[in-house]
Amino acid sequence: MEAPAREAVEKIKSTSETRARLKLLQNLIKTPDPWVCDVLLDCLDEANETIRDLIIKSLSEREDLDLGRVYLRLTALHWYVKSGSLRILGFRRDPLSVKRIEAILTDPNTDVRMQAAWALGEIGGEESLALLARLAKDGNNFVRTSAERALQKASDLKFT
Repeated sequence: MEAPAREAVEKIKSTSETRARLKLLQNLIKTPDPWVCDVLLDCLDEANETIRDLIIKSLSEREDLDLGRVYLRLTALHWYVKSGSLRILGFRRDPLSVKRIEAILTDPNTDVRMQAAWALGEIGGEESLALLARLAKDGNNFVRTSAERALQKASDLKFT
C-alpha cells in the first residue's frame, strides 16, 4: 500500500467521532488517485452503517477499482465486510464475479448469504440462476426469500 494510503487509513481509523470520519471519507472520495480504492477497501470494516454505505457506493462507481481486491474481502473475518464486498460486486454486475460468490454460499452468516443472493440476482446469467436455485433451498427463510426475489429479477424476460 502506498504511503498516502497508509496515512489516510491511519487517520480515518484513529478518528473516534463518526461525523469526523464521515467528513474525512467524503473528502477522500473526491480524490481521483488510484490509492483511494485501497483506503476505501481497508475501511469496509467501518462499524457505522451510513459510512459503510458511502464507501460501498463510492467503490461501486470507481472505474479504477480492482475487483481482485474486492474478492479478497470475501474471506474477511467480519460478516459486514463480506456483505459490503458482495454489494459492490452486485452493483458492478461483472459475470466473472459469480465464481467468487459461489465460494461463500455456505457462509454461516445469514446476511452474507442474503447479500450473495442479491448480488447474483443483479449479475444474472445462467451460472447465477443455478446458484440462486441452490440458495432457494437454504435452511434460513430470509435467505430463501432473498434468493427467490433474485431469481425473479434475474430470470425476468424483457421485451422491447
